[in-house]
Amino acid sequence: MMQKRFPAVLLAAALLTLGMSGAANAANYTLSLEATTDGNTVATQYTQGSDLYLNIAVDNMAGVAGCAFTLEYSPTLLTAPATGTDGTPTVPGEIITTFPFTFTHGQYTNYPTNRENSATEAGKILFSGAAINTTTGGAPYTNSGAAELFTVKFKVKSDAPINSLFGFKLTQTYLWNPLAGYGLDSTGTPVTTDRAMGAGDQKEPVPVLVGAVDKNDPNWYNLNAAFPVHTVTLPVTLSGLQVVSEPTYNVAGTVSYTGPQVGTLHVAAYRATDLVTPAREIQYSWTQGATSKAYLFDSSNSTGLPAGTFKIYAWIDTASNGKDTWEAQGLHSSDVVVSNAALTGKDITLGDPDTDADGLPDWWEALYCGGNCDPNADTDSDGYKNSVEYQNGTDPTVQTPTGLPGYNPATDNRIVGAYQIVSVNPADSAAAVGSTVTVTVRYTTSDANNASTGIGFYVHFDSTKLEYMGYSDYLEVGGVKVRPTLRDTEQQDDGDPSTDKEVVMSWVDSSVAWPGGTLPVDLVKIGFRIKNAFNGNTALNITSNVTGAGYAFTGQGGTVHVQNWNMDVDGDGDADSMTDGVMAVRYMLYNQLGIMGPGWSANLFGLSGTRNTENLVKPFLDNGAAAFITDVDGDGDNDAMTDGVLIVRYQLYTQLGIMGPGWSANLFDTTGTRKTEDAVKTYLDALMP
Repeated sequence: MMQKRFPAVLLAAALLTLGMSGAANAANYTLSLEATTDGNTVATQYTQGSDLYLNIAVDNMAGVAGCAFTLEYSPTLLTAPATGTDGTPTVPGEIITTFPFTFTHGQYTNYPTNRENSATEAGKILFSGAAINTTTGGAPYTNSGAAELFTVKFKVKSDAPINSLFGFKLTQTYLWNPLAGYGLDSTGTPVTTDRAMGAGDQKEPVPVLVGAVDKNDPNWYNLNAAFPVHTVTLPVTLSGLQVVSEPTYNVAGTVSYTGPQVGTLHVAAYRATDLVTPAREIQYSWTQGATSKAYLFDSSNSTGLPAGTFKIYAWIDTASNGKDTWEAQGLHSSDVVVSNAALTGKDITLGDPDTDADGLPDWWEALYCGGNCDPNADTDSDGYKNSVEYQNGTDPTVQTPTGLPGYNPATDNRIVGAYQIVSVNPADSAAAVGSTVTVTVRYTTSDANNASTGIGFYVHFDSTKLEYMGYSDYLEVGGVKVRPTLRDTEQQDDGDPSTDKEVVMSWVDSSVAWPGGTLPVDLVKIGFRIKNAFNGNTALNITSNVTGAGYAFTGQGGTVHVQNWNMDVDGDGDADSMTDGVMAVRYMLYNQLGIMGPGWSANLFGLSGTRNTENLVKPFLDNGAAAFITDVDGDGDNDAMTDGVLIVRYQLYTQLGIMGPGWSANLFDTTGTRKTEDAVKTYLDALMP
């Protein structure tokens, strides 16, 4: 039987004969393909006329003495390196191999042991290589670890169709070379004479990777075992490559919005030199209740961003008519520079434009007032000024039932004569998820009369967000009393579709002496547990089922919100300007300057707090900054000189009891979503522990 020789040399067996077909498998190896722009920079997109360097690698070079395989490529899209009569590249450097040595024997002088023959079949290149330790005769590579067997330079054709997809495949090489022991006739008998391949003849497979034993091995003289064949799984493919007009890259982020507008979310990237026509634009559906949406300019399709500087802008098209000035919109806080890699974290926060900075967004004024609403006017005379109607989500042109937050009976034309007032105190409460907020229900009258026949009322709430936990400090006066009882909403409509349960209670005094004493008087304390996280506020509304004789009724409800973060940085129960405030400023400043490191807090935190080390304080501030909670003025930036100083001044003035107009000294950025001193103060009020 004729010995099969490894095709790297195709010389006499006495010189460099490799890989007997009967040799046992020596080890498992894995080949891989990697497309790059320069041999190192991995890419999936290539422009017409550009270079593509393909790396053919093995996962472990130890014990490798030779290789042979066929590379398949797309000849309609790519131009492969040309090879000469010796099987090596015509242009040096277009194919680089890890098999560098040559040998001399007889008529062969400095004969290369690697071949890169262009196959007669279009779209294929036959690769082979061999290297022997010239001292020991064994495999020259002993270090384990990945290595590139070949790097091949292709050229994307200048007329390759844009958006064409292509790839590469490694397969086993099949040869007709009787002198090297490869070839069968039509009966399956090995061909031993040097002749051309004829009808019925068959090529034979070449081993993909082989090793070599050294001269001290017992198999040194046994050609069936001297060159063990390694196990390799083929084919190996690389797909998903694309011809593009210019390379593009992934750019991703998240759009956040807590307002009421819904419709189609547009995310558009504008070149810094052209803010009129977007270079790329993608769209998503924005539905009721949504608060965030991940976006992606995807390089695998036509939305990827090319190299350049971009401004990324987002808005919600509510009317399906293109962008209107009043629609929710926002801009990424800085220019996005795209070069040669994917980018993430390019987040955008949407806000509702308020051109006249009156606290009423443009969309709301356009909907209800023809574009210009007076926030302090009560358009429908129902006891709620326009700014309150906006906060409550009610229609300022249709009278709303009493009992919602912000109700003022003085502007309600439905109120005639004296009225009883039941309110929730504080008007706005906050607690972390799983914690309990306690509100006081308070009573008074418009005429300061403390003697009536009593009152009955409901406290309405949303049971998907709040859980009723019971009551305390119930007012023990009145002849007949109904203590606080929980039930589904039944009798009294509070005009708020979000509420589904109510706490009902009443006092009835036939002697007309209720409640007596000094008004106002606290009737009861009610506890609610925050069941889960939610955005914005949830309402506590108050309506009445029976009033004292001769009285009308007004309810002044309140709100509850989730407190995910507060200004008590060190967790000692107090938001102190000289500890918590200064730490917030220093944290923001050091991050801005890029000098954050050990010692930035300078022991400012209170040792009695729950966050009493620098390693505990920093993650807390990281969370506040990441969620832009410390972005006090809502301009999309956690800035030490505006947001940080606002926190310190608010805490200090509150501690000193001198909070009043002008405390912010115009520190906030009026381009933010909180453009007025009142808006900033309300925001910080809610962040107090």
